[in-house]
Amino acid sequence: MKSASPPEPESPDIQLDHPSYFPGTYIENKDIRIAFYRELSEILSRAGDTGSGMQKIERLYASCRDRFGPLPAAAENLFNDTRFSLSLKPYYIEKLYRKNNKLMIAFSGDVPVKTIQDSAGSLLRYCNERDIPIRFISKTRLLAEVNKNFLNVFYPGTFHHSQDSKPGN
Repeated sequence: MKSASPPEPESPDIQLDHPSYFPGTYIENKDIRIAFYRELSEILSRAGDTGSGMQKIERLYASCRDRFGPLPAAAENLFNDTRFSLSLKPYYIEKLYRKNNKLMIAFSGDVPVKTIQDSAGSLLRYCNERDIPIRFISKTRLLAEVNKNFLNVFYPGTFHHSQDSKPGN
């Protein structure tokens, strides 16, 4: 069992309190909207490597823009969150969210401890190389805290449209 390779990482859940969806006023046909959501979801679940997944996201982004025009902020955020989630996938991060004006990173609890240690170490090195403060704050479940620079450095350009509103507000 020690020689068994770690399970394939899943895409983390990104929760950053900004609108992240396709507005009905942008893609009026519900079936087409659902098809775009499905395609993004499939990219995240099937992407074997980050590079090919990013290419697929960019093709879908271009297709959306070509069919419906410039994307509104909420749709831009949806694509950016998807890119960001794909970028974090190799680190076995389960969830990235805001709490008390801080960014929290929760690592997966469903993989071997050694895998989590290795991925947390890789993320720590990545952050240290870019002068991003990161602090591990939980012993029962690996949890880290980072500042907003993490968003801009880890995936540049992701949060230009960030707003503190949700769909329907």
